[in-house]
Amino acid sequence: MTAAKSLAYGWGVPAITVTTFDAIAHRHRYLTRDLAVVFDARKQQAFAARYRSNGSELQLDGDIRCLAIDEFVAEIDAPTLFVGNGASAYRDVIENAIGDNAVFGDTDAGTCRAGSVAQIGAARFATNPSSVEDTFVIAPLYVRRPEAVVRLEQSA
Repeated sequence: MTAAKSLAYGWGVPAITVTTFDAIAHRHRYLTRDLAVVFDARKQQAFAARYRSNGSELQLDGDIRCLAIDEFVAEIDAPTLFVGNGASAYRDVIENAIGDNAVFGDTDAGTCRAGSVAQIGAARFATNPSSVEDTFVIAPLYVRRPEAVVRLEQSA
């Protein structure tokens, strides 16, 4: 994030944020089933997002969240492709919960690609030039408070 902000500011070019989840979903944009991007957050939790297919594109369904993997899987009600290291880490939990509705991508399927980030950013800028964000204000998206902050609060 720091490198992107520095380059945008130094070159005087716009900055548009793209989440890793959206970049991964973009790689699967022609999928005709739902997509679950799942990263292992440890402690039996996952960073997860669900994308619904309308037959021609994927749309984020809700928010990117950090939650117990069984809570996330309980929401799955349609055939879904699971990608990301959390899909591998919690494969047994997912299969036990939803059976044949779960399909798993290979390791590469859950990888963020720079080309996807660039395509999303360019498309957002082309359709809405006002989507450019203030370089000084953009920040990473944290869906769970950092462990260091939690421990500091507990010790206080």
